[in-house]
Amino acid sequence: MEENNDMREVAAHFLRTNRGQYIMGQALSVAINSMNKVAHSRRETSNIEDMQFLLDHLFPMGKLATLKEIDDLEKQLRMALEMDDG
Repeated sequence: MEENNDMREVAAHFLRTNRGQYIMGQALSVAINSMNKVAHSRRETSNIEDMQFLLDHLFPMGKLATLKEIDDLEKQLRMALEMDDG
């Protein structure tokens, strides 16, 4: 149990670093972008809004990965996968 607490402390410390802040913001950006693509009738709007709130107020460094960049990366990945299929 003590090891779990130690790892939680290490993770909490990492989260307070610039890299931790950036990674969390990037994860939120990717999640928001993906969730916004779900059909409107199935979209979890309140979750998206809460994620956006966290991104805006706690993890703004993640906004460096803009939605356009994410879309571009998704397109590149799709094209690469299509090329592999032959």
